[in-house]
Amino acid sequence: MNKKIKVLAISTSPRKNGNSEILLNSFLKGAEEKNAEIEIIRLSELNIKPWLKPDYNTNSFNSLDEKNIYTELKNADIVVISSPVYFASLPAQLKALIEQAQPIWNDRVFNNINYRNKMADGYFLCVEGSNNKIFFENAKREIKVFFKTVNINYIDDVFCYQVNDVGDINKKKVTLYRAYEIGKISVDQFLSNDHAVK
Repeated sequence: MNKKIKVLAISTSPRKNGNSEILLNSFLKGAEEKNAEIEIIRLSELNIKPWLKPDYNTNSFNSLDEKNIYTELKNADIVVISSPVYFASLPAQLKALIEQAQPIWNDRVFNNINYRNKMADGYFLCVEGSNNKIFFENAKREIKVFFKTVNINYIDDVFCYQVNDVGDINKKKVTLYRAYEIGKISVDQFLSNDHAVK
């Protein structure tokens, strides 16, 4: 492989090394074994705010951190988002980041302007403390809309139930191995997929 495949990993939990980040690390281990270039962004360490602008100016981010993340989104080949479930959906940090795509959605829908020149591949890893599949569906629906807005194909996901305390997911060996395998496969899958903008 001449060019390294760039994987952008976005960890959205405020708890560093929590269950969703452990799941993410399993995915990234698989991708690293395929010689992918990995970049990890932890939203809890950055200045991310809700959409506060009165207009749809694409350059109108709240902070430099938000602008930098969207630049990385534009340049990545593979994007993987890991998240816990909060109140039946996504945590506030991730919701706030997604809201910054409002002007991008506006350009795409009303002006036929795409954010990227080629499609990326996207993956969603999600954990929750209960056993309610509807919560995952809520979170998945939002991630799918976000990915579509920024020209990312939703390829696959890993959901893990009943993990609440730090490290609970380490008991879910099958789930961790599945994330690892998907991460490993993701590089080859990207190379074989069609990335024409849709």
